[in-house]
Amino acid sequence: MRPALALLALALLVLPGCTRPETAPSPGASTASITFRVHAPGVSALQLAFPFQWGASARPNVDMQRKGDSFEAAVALPVGALVRYAYAPVGLDYDHREQVQPGREASRALVVARDQTVEDEAWAFGPDATPRSARLSGRVLDNATGEPVLEPIVVADGILASTLNGTFDVAVRDRAMLVTVYTLDGSHRARSLVVRPGEMEVRLDAAPLARVRLVATGPTPPHHEVRVFGTAAQIGPRFLYQNRFIEENFQTMPPGGLDLDLHEGQWVDYLYSVGNVATSYERREDGSPVVRGFVAHDGLVLRDALGSFVGDRATWFNVTVPAYTSPTEVVGIKGTTVQYLPMHRVNATSWTLVESGDAKGLAYRYYKGVPDAGDEAKADRVVAGPAMEDVVAAWKQQDGPIPAANAAAPPIQHAFDLWAYPPDLYGTMHAVHLPELFDRYAAEGYHGVVVNQVMGYAAIDPLPRIQRDDPMTLYLPTSEAMRAAKLAHARNLSIYEYTQMVGGEALLPHPRAFNATWWAAWLEENERFNVEQARLAQAAGMDQLLVHGREPGFDVTDPAILAQINGGMRHIIAQMRQQYRGTLVAVYDPFTPAFDYWKDTDVIAQSAPAYNLSANATQADVDAWAAGFLDSRLAPLNATLGKPIELQVSAQSVQGALSGVIVPESEGANTEVNHAKPWSGEEQRMAFEAFLKAANARPWIRGVYVRSFGLTDVPLARDDDVRGKPAEAYAAAWGHALAAARGSA
Repeated sequence: MRPALALLALALLVLPGCTRPETAPSPGASTASITFRVHAPGVSALQLAFPFQWGASARPNVDMQRKGDSFEAAVALPVGALVRYAYAPVGLDYDHREQVQPGREASRALVVARDQTVEDEAWAFGPDATPRSARLSGRVLDNATGEPVLEPIVVADGILASTLNGTFDVAVRDRAMLVTVYTLDGSHRARSLVVRPGEMEVRLDAAPLARVRLVATGPTPPHHEVRVFGTAAQIGPRFLYQNRFIEENFQTMPPGGLDLDLHEGQWVDYLYSVGNVATSYERREDGSPVVRGFVAHDGLVLRDALGSFVGDRATWFNVTVPAYTSPTEVVGIKGTTVQYLPMHRVNATSWTLVESGDAKGLAYRYYKGVPDAGDEAKADRVVAGPAMEDVVAAWKQQDGPIPAANAAAPPIQHAFDLWAYPPDLYGTMHAVHLPELFDRYAAEGYHGVVVNQVMGYAAIDPLPRIQRDDPMTLYLPTSEAMRAAKLAHARNLSIYEYTQMVGGEALLPHPRAFNATWWAAWLEENERFNVEQARLAQAAGMDQLLVHGREPGFDVTDPAILAQINGGMRHIIAQMRQQYRGTLVAVYDPFTPAFDYWKDTDVIAQSAPAYNLSANATQADVDAWAAGFLDSRLAPLNATLGKPIELQVSAQSVQGALSGVIVPESEGANTEVNHAKPWSGEEQRMAFEAFLKAANARPWIRGVYVRSFGLTDVPLARDDDVRGKPAEAYAAAWGHALAAARGSA
């Protein structure tokens, strides 16, 4: 029943580049003897663990020898590996794991370089808080250039501190401590050193690129593709949660092997699976996963002979789905594990999956695309035996095939760009859908795709540095940004990184003076953020990049401070230009005429405002409103700044056109409101038609973002997703017409 997994509804918890004993290192890899010594008073027995993931274990923990209030154990680890390790008390439950503070477990890491002894002091084994009276702060710099390193991770005394701009500041205990510094993408060689609290500067050497190929051969269950999970950032995206990395993605092994674009010296742990990392992985006789590892070198080819994926207590799931299910959907199982669990396609209406663990008695249901949004209409099923033969009669939000929409675009007057804007493209499920999602955009004639870089606003809040030592952010790692750009460009799609901070309004109640001193500090933080995003966009090959400016709510009326912010943003844009050679975009703030920093960018972006659609509104009514908005608000802006305009249209299917509350596709707090005033897909199409026609008649409109474009066909949904609604077919008609016009120009 996998009780350990039931305790944690968060998926795989890993550190990029971490390893464990009993991996299969690459040929020629040497080992070093590492002695771990930890002071842990009040604990009777302790084990040393090398967790690759929670729940499943690749080897038994190592018993540590007790010496008074300390414990000690020695193990052999591969040289060059970035090791994640943990101290596990014997005989205590999950709530008594080692915790830096209640609910936030310790995160320990070491770069294996030579025989050595690691001296640690345990935190509380339980929910008790341990005082942290000192601070460790500093910078992580490139050893050759002296520039800040992009996205370094600092692990200090069991505390994981993330930073985008190379600067870190974390509360610690007043003691000598092990500090390990590395990068998510392996672009710099990781280092471990022992320091005391205070200020420090860590310099990392850049690591050259290295392409490694994985080739897996051997029997797999019928119709099942092999998926690869791993700790290298390039293998799957991840995000930070409290003191951990979360990952639940895979890449499917293509015919001939999987190429990984890594860096020299980067240690990679990986495992093969036909399900996910919680189930259906390559397994040993005792049921534990086969975790492999290598040190990356350019040209390395690893040929792995696959073992078994099916245990004695395995459960087979076979399901027939409705014939109207889109051929580009991903069908999955919800409930048997805490994780996203996509299945394998047998044919147009049949899907299969074998779960290696004991699933008997567990409740489950099927979904398409996204759990909750794409759930089947049926109530939860229960696993009753080793083989489940199921039929999905209907999907919750879709009763039948999507009717053909009247999708015809008028003659193109000027070939503006049409961008697909998926919602918050940083999450774990997007990684599964990314190739087919981009295939769909290309097939529908879109010029490009917008990808979100979403981060918590606290990351740049300057005074005080709220939660700087408690990272929590959802974002697109450098490696995943590169993957998205590569996928887009392979399909002749442009790609646009749309930077976005969320949660700024939550910081407003904290006492502080929004004076010139505060804004000077804010501008410094915002400069670091924007410059790092410029570096990321340049490295990933992004075609457009949004400049992050002031968030709503931070209102200013003092003319001197307005001038300070405006001048600071112009300086930031100049700094971004030094890092990024693509198109810079700024969002226009119509409520602050004192600002004009956006004239230093290439394009001005603007969102369409709310418009309440009356019950008897006609297409002509909506057309007149959209044209009026463009002519009254945006035409003067174009004339004044001489910059082309890009328009974001988010036509929500709730509470009227272009306004209302966005809610999940599943039932939620706003369900009754939305049922009381639903907005049909046809009315959504009317809104998009109005703006696309208006853009077509105005040559100063450079592009339109169709937001949003989700992961599953849910034509009855009430949010702003166009997929599976008439608006999708209509936008695609424009996409094809615009592409043809660009091709004939």
